[in-house]
Amino acid sequence: MSLKLIKVENISKEYKENVILDDISFKINAGEICAVIGKNGAGKSTLFKIMTGQITATKGQLLYSYSKKRIPSIGALIERPAFFNNLTAFENLKYFFLQKGGTNTEEIVQIIKLVGLANNKVLFSEFSLGMKQRLGLALALIFKPDVLILDEPVNGLDPEGIHDIRNILLKINRELGTTILISSHILTELEEISTSYIFLNNGRLLERISKEELEQKMINYLKIVVDNTEKATKILEEHFPELTYVIENQNQIKITENLDKTSVINQTFVNHGISVLGMETHKSTLEDYFFKLTGRGEIYE
Repeated sequence: MSLKLIKVENISKEYKENVILDDISFKINAGEICAVIGKNGAGKSTLFKIMTGQITATKGQLLYSYSKKRIPSIGALIERPAFFNNLTAFENLKYFFLQKGGTNTEEIVQIIKLVGLANNKVLFSEFSLGMKQRLGLALALIFKPDVLILDEPVNGLDPEGIHDIRNILLKINRELGTTILISSHILTELEEISTSYIFLNNGRLLERISKEELEQKMINYLKIVVDNTEKATKILEEHFPELTYVIENQNQIKITENLDKTSVINQTFVNHGISVLGMETHKSTLEDYFFKLTGRGEIYE
């Protein structure tokens, strides 16, 4: 009875005369780690609250597709949950687990191990911020949801805490098969774990793109080092007349368009007896791409 697909259809949210989300539609495949990216006020938190049932959409619908019909299972960490200062991690989770109808406390032990808080006898009042975030994650995971929705889970953490949360999320995704939607302003961190991206701006969906598609778009140029520049450029003009290129130094060719043909170009050179001494792609960052998408500037080289 595994999750197959999350489908957001024409979701809009209005508060009085303010449009927070404007006709948002996208699909998420099961097992993805999808990063939802946007500046403050883009609508990320509102979208997550709609998806978790905390608020209702003004219009549109949210659909979950399963191999067999059942109620979707969703865990979330959108706002920091309130825990009891005088209880340990296990005791806190046990309280909420039993309150929500849980019976087998061995499941709590498994989740605590997963987030790295096993055998921890420290009271919550003495927890570091990183430990508090891990306990929040454990609470969201306590019933092993199919979908985990996280709004800024590494906000305020130091590099070690961010590293810990990243590894936990990858482990959750790999070992439990959990589909994860996550937002963060630390875009370099999202690049480390995400398999797909959703870009929002002013309540509108700008783009939904896979990691592979994004990586291809983020290539600025290809630099090829060959043993015979004159012969190589003739082959480019003959076989790839649509390419834009410039010759740099004596044996370097810089290609700035149609960069999806990298492997084909390489093979064509080899087939015509040209030695390819090196190939180097220059990529922009996720931040560069986001700024270009939102009209804040071109991707720079």
